[in-house]
Amino acid sequence: MRLLQIQRAVTVITLYGSEEQKQTLLPKIASGALKPAILLFDENGNFDFESIQTSAIASGDGVEKISGTKSSVIGVADANLFLVFAMRKSNLQQKGNMACYIIEREHLPQQSCLTINSRINTLGLNALHVSDVELKDVPVNSSSLLGSVNDSRDIALELSASNGYTYGAAVVGFLKLLIGELSHFCNTTIQFKSPLSENLGIQKYANSVLRLAISTTVDILGSGSVSREMNFEKWFRDAITMISLSNNNANLTEQISMGTLTTWAKTNAQQLRNWRLGKVGALKRLFGAESDSAEMNDPKLTHFIAEHAHPSLENACRDLEQTMSRLNIVISKLTSDQGKTIQNDFMSLSSICSVVENNLGMVAVISRATRSYSIGLRNADLEVAPYRSSFLFFFH
Repeated sequence: MRLLQIQRAVTVITLYGSEEQKQTLLPKIASGALKPAILLFDENGNFDFESIQTSAIASGDGVEKISGTKSSVIGVADANLFLVFAMRKSNLQQKGNMACYIIEREHLPQQSCLTINSRINTLGLNALHVSDVELKDVPVNSSSLLGSVNDSRDIALELSASNGYTYGAAVVGFLKLLIGELSHFCNTTIQFKSPLSENLGIQKYANSVLRLAISTTVDILGSGSVSREMNFEKWFRDAITMISLSNNNANLTEQISMGTLTTWAKTNAQQLRNWRLGKVGALKRLFGAESDSAEMNDPKLTHFIAEHAHPSLENACRDLEQTMSRLNIVISKLTSDQGKTIQNDFMSLSSICSVVENNLGMVAVISRATRSYSIGLRNADLEVAPYRSSFLFFFH
């Protein structure tokens, strides 16, 4: 996001800036001396540029003073170059026209002119500082104006979306058509005696596309959509409650029943898991479920890999061999239960492939550590020591 802001700031300065602004600002931005921040939207959160309440009022001698509050400004904490949008007003023109001003922090007469409010708590890793900014009588002149008043709307569109609305609309239209075609194709095409829509692989990638669409929508909506103070969960509960009131008795009963079953399943999850694994009940004595469970919990060593590795790697070798034994048990169980249909079980095959890849990675780690120690490399201890962290990475 920081690089994106720099890119957009450089673009508008290149397109609309004067020669003096280009020669002064662009080299400093390229060297990292100036870090831009975009102060576009007011605290009302309205995307209508005509509703901007931040004003730049003429105070004589060619000086204008900007006052107002900008919301959800990204990266403003360490920024020293501000692109501020305000309504340019005068005694003869009260309505005003939107204009874009370039302000350097070092040129401010006093730091109290620009106040950064407390950081907004957002979801995620919080890599960027997002906060509101208060402007109070910030002095500017005609040299601070970026482009002309007639260019301000184009500058705002370039900074807010890089003119991506048209491209985005075309992409959305194409994807809607593509989803419709794919949905019809998957529901009408039969493969291995079942529709393609029931294929777990297709369902997995459909879920991935859905997650990407939701995350992209959150990015487009802005930082307000990920604020921790927004009670999304409460809104969803209220919406479900209101929807249930308009449903018929059958649907309402179904919703209540599903909620009750879900609560019961969560409460008895461990007991159900033990029953499925054959640790309790009749399955404990039938079809060798008890022996399978015991073998999964404590598989016997058959290859004795530790005998061929350095003694300090004994635990890692034992963990690796037990994982390989458990994988053999799982594969045998799947093939006996599903038979040839396992070829179409994408999720099971994908999980097996992940385990096999991790086993191969751990074999490589153990082999390299053993070789380094055996041939007496100077940093052999460094090769052997981190095996535990590698084991945690591959097996967890």
